[in-house]
Amino acid sequence: GWAGPAYIAKVLELGKQKIVGAYERMQKYVREVSVGKNGAYIAGISAVALADAMIDVWFFGGSQTASWERAKSMAANILHDQIENNATNVNENALQFVIDWVISNEANFDSSVAVSNRLGFISDDRKFVYILPSELGKALEKAGYSSRKTLRYMAERNFITPEIDRNGKKAYSVRQWVDKRTSRFVKFHLDMISEM
Repeated sequence: GWAGPAYIAKVLELGKQKIVGAYERMQKYVREVSVGKNGAYIAGISAVALADAMIDVWFFGGSQTASWERAKSMAANILHDQIENNATNVNENALQFVIDWVISNEANFDSSVAVSNRLGFISDDRKFVYILPSELGKALEKAGYSSRKTLRYMAERNFITPEIDRNGKKAYSVRQWVDKRTSRFVKFHLDMISEM
């Protein structure tokens, strides 16, 4: 093809100083919108966005300003998609942690087994596990997950049942009678595990 050699010829014609200057401007923009991404990631996106802007001007007749703005928009979209994908992965990992934690601590949810650290209880029909919010929070934080974000994600995915309080605020725990009193528990849907 002709595109590769033509691109290289344009790069050589432009010169190192102008390319470095344009790259530094693009990298500055990408860094400003990157929200904590590492340097290598910023460098890669900056290089791709700059190449896109140059190709648009050189081969497709785009104006310098419009091509530059489109390339910046593309870089921002790549970052946004990456942040969303990363958040989903963290949430999925946290959900899997909760599932593994419940399974590995099953005896601590069985009221017929004497244990020193009760974490909650499993419903008679085995469809739900009622988890003490403080115990789940401690386990999530110890594993490096945000308890609040994980609970919100699990509620959005219907793995837990939220409750609306008197003030109209969503709570990620429900009231449940146990041992002749009411307590708050995170109501986790065990039947959802089999659907994963």
